[in-house]
Amino acid sequence: MLFSKPKSDRDETASAAPEIPNPAALPVLDDAVRRKTRPEDIRPSVLGPGVLVRGYIGSPGPLHFQGDIEGTVEAPQVSLGAEGSIRGRLMCDRVTVDGYLEGELDCRELSAGSTARVDGHVRCENLVLALGAVINAEVKVGPRG
Repeated sequence: MLFSKPKSDRDETASAAPEIPNPAALPVLDDAVRRKTRPEDIRPSVLGPGVLVRGYIGSPGPLHFQGDIEGTVEAPQVSLGAEGSIRGRLMCDRVTVDGYLEGELDCRELSAGSTARVDGHVRCENLVLALGAVINAEVKVGPRG
């Protein structure tokens, strides 16, 4: 355990910020995980302001972020609050963005609020933009084919 070692015995690289893993190398929430989750057990999950998560987040239920995510997120529905950010890859059915999203987004429906900022690559079937939303991305809208 890191906290039980004397400071001189700790690995020097442990204090360095970890690199964001390559999204292609991360596991994906698959059908086996979805089948293990009973519909009555699916509840929204919330990540509050000031929280930083690096890596992979997969959920069979809705997610709401006010904190910062660096990595890959997969869920049926994601809500990114005005104070939140996602840097990496987001895969979902529906996403509402009021914060900052940088990277790759693949969804059925993107709703960008007036405080939203999206940079990167976006692939969606439906796009709703509020007045004031900023999209600096390669955007592909329409049915998948």
